[in-house]
Amino acid sequence: MSLIKEELTKADYKKVAHFGLEGFSFGSHSNNLIDQVAANTSFKLAIIQSNLFPDFTLDVFSPKSIKKFAGYGSYDKEDLMDVFMGTYEYIINKYTVQIAKDKKGNFKLDYFDGKLVNSPFNSYVRGLTLNRNVKKVKIPKPIDDLIDAYFIANLMVDRFEVKA
Repeated sequence: MSLIKEELTKADYKKVAHFGLEGFSFGSHSNNLIDQVAANTSFKLAIIQSNLFPDFTLDVFSPKSIKKFAGYGSYDKEDLMDVFMGTYEYIINKYTVQIAKDKKGNFKLDYFDGKLVNSPFNSYVRGLTLNRNVKKVKIPKPIDDLIDAYFIANLMVDRFEVKA
């Protein structure tokens, strides 16, 4: 909690501050709902107690909405990583039938953020080798959380960006 408050005190906001978090996935078969409620409550309390943000939003995005923003609502973690890296060959092979049947434009296979191309994080992630011969591909921690945070941040920019 003190780390959150310390980071919040570094900010200098004159307008509305927007905070985004990943919500709970009921299909994940885990016990983290209570943990997530506690974390979200603690985060909101830290924002309020900091007195730095008289006007703020705390948006919780469902994992499905994050995946839809990245390209398709049924993506897995490895698919999000592929989109983050701008490599679509696995996605195209994995979802060939769905892409062919897609009449509504549900798949976005062109997500690209040029700012990431030369980033150290991008280089590190490119160096990872994923075992794609298993039923459930594992993305190492905290890489999967950082990729989720990246898409949440871009989703929020897309949602709250003031258009000139």
